[in-house]
Amino acid sequence: TRNPNFASKLLEYKRKYIKCNNISYVTLCDWMITRLKDSSVFKDEKVFKIYNSLDTKIFKPINQTKARTALSVPLDRKIVLFVSERTDNYRKGGYMLSRIIHILKEENIYFYAIGASEMPNLDENLVQLGVIQDEKTMATVYNIADVLILPSIEDNLPNVMLEALCCGLPLVSFSNGGMNEIIKPGENGLLVEEQTPEAIISAVKEYFLHSSKYNKANISENAHSLFNASIQAKAYIEVYKELLK
Repeated sequence: TRNPNFASKLLEYKRKYIKCNNISYVTLCDWMITRLKDSSVFKDEKVFKIYNSLDTKIFKPINQTKARTALSVPLDRKIVLFVSERTDNYRKGGYMLSRIIHILKEENIYFYAIGASEMPNLDENLVQLGVIQDEKTMATVYNIADVLILPSIEDNLPNVMLEALCCGLPLVSFSNGGMNEIIKPGENGLLVEEQTPEAIISAVKEYFLHSSKYNKANISENAHSLFNASIQAKAYIEVYKELLK
């Protein structure tokens, strides 16, 4: 926070009510572990890392033609997908979307967006799908796209990334948080160092130049091996065993 008095009181509160309770912490990625270890409050606490999980029977590859036909999406479009609870979420990079969409129009690339808020329909290459809460429909949407952009300026291990990868969908993301840990450039996506719309645009163009080298089945298989619920359950069992010692 930018308010020094509030920050000081919050730190005092954490030291008083958190450190005294002998709490162990489970984080989602190495970035979160680093943030805890850098904290004067949490640096000496016991920390474990366990990825979130999802239903891999739902989030899986579907033939793109079949998925697009099911949602009445033209088969010949190059499609970039953006997913957030709100398309104007600043931390998720929502403030960059208008420029990204506008420039991608010049490349004849269509942009499909999922989120509660609506962007002005300034470009004919923007399709807004609103809020989707049904997981099966969401999995179908991932399968209509060619690539997902995740321009979060800060994030941990967003479920959107897990869901997309389990469906075999590559990502273009800024190199931070859990994305830096999971996305392997040239295998399941591309990482961008500079946090600007232009950097994302450049990476999307690069992706489409080399899209044939991304294997949807391999991306999904690797994601399923990390984010399957049974793996998460086994990891928590090991945590409990360790703590019960």
